[in-house]
Amino acid sequence: MPEIDPKLIRSATCRRAFRLMMWGFLFLMPLAVPKTNVRPEVLGWVFMIVALRGIRGLHPDVGRLTKLAVAALVLSAAELAAIRFVPESGLRLALAVHIGTAAVAVTFVWKLCVLVADMAAHAGSRAVAKDASYRPWLYLISAVVPFMALVRPAGGGVGSLGVAMVAVLFAVCVISMMMGLMVTTARMCAQLAATAAQPAATTVQPPAATPDDDAPA
Repeated sequence: MPEIDPKLIRSATCRRAFRLMMWGFLFLMPLAVPKTNVRPEVLGWVFMIVALRGIRGLHPDVGRLTKLAVAALVLSAAELAAIRFVPESGLRLALAVHIGTAAVAVTFVWKLCVLVADMAAHAGSRAVAKDASYRPWLYLISAVVPFMALVRPAGGGVGSLGVAMVAVLFAVCVISMMMGLMVTTARMCAQLAATAAQPAATTVQPPAATPDDDAPA
């Protein structure tokens, strides 16, 4: 397991980074703005990049996470451009780009959870490590389920709509859980900092006198 920078994990910079990633996940919610071409996930990936650049010395995987976030940002912007500027074939192109974005996002979340698990092992927090162990699987499922609506036979409109609604609700729950993991990680870093700030007890108490010690010779 790669080493965690013991100084950076206790820093205020690390806490701010994970709180910022919490906001980044908020903008990754699968909720489009009606009647607009606004893509909130673009802003979400910007938040991720800014947060990760602040802790690039924390762990070797932080650099890889930053590259994945940049790739997801570029793909999200390309998807928006395909829909807006290529109306004839834009939807097909946007779907292809969306599949690529989803794959990059799943990889990003997976590596981010591995990073959190390594941090939890460094901090001795089994609860955080456990939370980080299963969330990547949930995110993978949330990324795959929406495509189930696309492979249903034509004429299964109600069923496809039902699958799509379930997919959105499940994705919202998973993203909320990722936001919670980021907040928990920030708190773990704060607890490490508080523990390190506590002065070590240096006063050695003398042993208590026994009745034999007090007895006259």
